Amino acid sequence: MKTVKGFILLNRDELRGFLASVLVDRNIREIQNHHTYLPDYSSYKRNSDPVKWLDSMKQYHVVNNGWSDIAQNITTFPDGTLAICRPLGQAPTGIKGHNAEGICIEHLGNFDTGKDTLTPEHKATIIHLNAALVERFRLGVNTDNIVYHHWFHEKTCPGTAFFGGNTREAAKKDFLPLVQAEYDRITKKITVAQTVEKPPLGFRMVVAQTLNVRSAPGAKQPKTGEVFAGSILAAFAESGGWVRISPSEERWVSATYLKVVHKGTVLADSLNVRTGPGTDYPVIGAVAKGTEVVMYETENEWFRIDPNEKWVSGKYIDKQG
Repeated sequence: MKTVKGFILLNRDELRGFLASVLVDRNIREIQNHHTYLPDYSSYKRNSDPVKWLDSMKQYHVVNNGWSDIAQNITTFPDGTLAICRPLGQAPTGIKGHNAEGICIEHLGNFDTGKDTLTPEHKATIIHLNAALVERFRLGVNTDNIVYHHWFHEKTCPGTAFFGGNTREAAKKDFLPLVQAEYDRITKKITVAQTVEKPPLGFRMVVAQTLNVRSAPGAKQPKTGEVFAGSILAAFAESGGWVRISPSEERWVSATYLKVVHKGTVLADSLNVRTGPGTDYPVIGAVAKGTEVVMYETENEWFRIDPNEKWVSGKYIDKQG
């Protein structure tokens, strides 16, 4: 696992540990599957540097489309690697009307009939990724929770030949059974499941602009990646002023550049968000029941749930750690 230009590059074996270590403070109900169309497999064959294509997509989305970031949360590649692109806590720009509670995945390639054929490694990663997201967000393996772009718009995305077709019927017949089998496999691996489900000690927010991730506690240990300001990390162990941010891997960061935060779950059907800690402050929105929130600050039984001034009453929050 490594971070390059803000993109977190990892392989299948690293995915579940990463997902377990990241706090996502919004409801997730849909896993969106897309294909890039362009770049396609021939593009990747010419240049197999994933960062080159991720950076290109980000520039197009930001400069040409005027979006704040690259559209997708995750990208998969023909060689089976994958990348976290837009933070999972941020809604993607994937399917209009379905982004607030969605995780957008772009599978690099053109999977329309007669175009690219999924490599075995790419297939394995796509199946594992969908299964791991189902596990992480406690979803069902069905066409309500795992969706294709084509079902909501006229685009063929993720391709007319994507795992047998891009219809709901094709997904039920040729894709979802593979995801279910992989979900059953990973959740029944007792040693892995016990590691992933081990609860964190608590949560920390990164306050440095860029914070190095190292392979052991200590500034002289090898650097294995980076995390960035505002990231919320789960803490699984502490040693000499260093915090391990993965349940199973040796990924350590200096506690000097971390701030303790807490998380909780909304209990009310709809909880008002206000500009300050009290009912005298204006309502600027609401969060739904079951939403996981980060508590950055506490004042008079009110919690600030955003780096900006967004507050909710603590009476309706189940504080978890």
